[in-house]
Amino acid sequence: MIFNRQRMLLLLLRMAGGEASKLQIMKWSFLISETSPSRGGESFYQFLPFRFGPYSFCLDNEMTNLMKEGLVRAQDSNTWKLTLSGAKQANNLPNRLSQDVHLMLRRYGFLKTDELIDLIYSEYPWFTVNCDTEVRCLQERPIVEPKVYTIGYGGFSIDGFLNCLMRNGIYNLIDVRNNPSSRKYGFSKKRLSNLCVSFGIDYLNFPDLGIPHQQRRNVSSNLEFDKLFDTYICNVLSQQGEALSGLVSILDREPSVLMCVESKPHQCHRSHLAEAISNRGRLEICHL
Repeated sequence: MIFNRQRMLLLLLRMAGGEASKLQIMKWSFLISETSPSRGGESFYQFLPFRFGPYSFCLDNEMTNLMKEGLVRAQDSNTWKLTLSGAKQANNLPNRLSQDVHLMLRRYGFLKTDELIDLIYSEYPWFTVNCDTEVRCLQERPIVEPKVYTIGYGGFSIDGFLNCLMRNGIYNLIDVRNNPSSRKYGFSKKRLSNLCVSFGIDYLNFPDLGIPHQQRRNVSSNLEFDKLFDTYICNVLSQQGEALSGLVSILDREPSVLMCVESKPHQCHRSHLAEAISNRGRLEICHL
């Protein structure tokens, strides 16, 4: 299945004459997300600051998938080239999204690579915080005061998620899922841990503080959630005094966030875990 955001990548290649550098596709896509009326659509790529400005691991991963499907091929290590099959897929893009690709390229498509990077660095200085050279860094990552921060990655891509952590001054990610695996790209333990390290974020995993998936699989009503969390408080939190004390120490020492899946904190065990930590450490709770 080809998504519209992928068709937009194919259209970018077609309008660039059939091939473009990986850096150009990445930066053009970023500008679509920032400047176009549609922002690329509801499920378009999110970006984070990396070595050469805004970057999307999801975009790069999906380009690899498009190559496997024969819609794109690697011209060389730095260039993507459109195939005939890919050009046909580009024609199936909804008109409003196609217009936004045309609009962005009319505004920025004529810029040379260095000019494109300079423009983005100038207008979006946040995306320079992880640049390879200090002279290009126009902004610094914040460091926030200690609190019991929590976050659910539902609704985020891995790029938007890590960008959120950096923007909020988080330096420790505390994974409190019982089973730290995910079908969503980037959120399984090993890959997530590796990505965190790349951005100066320490990854810690406390699976014993989670709720097994089978216990909450069919939970939907408020009453069912209340029963689930009452059981969690009585059978898990009451038995994890040492782990809670350890978390208090971590959160008090460096900006850290408790992470699980559910985007709504009141429907996630992390809200009750946060309360237990807050009661022990006298730290304010903040749901990101």
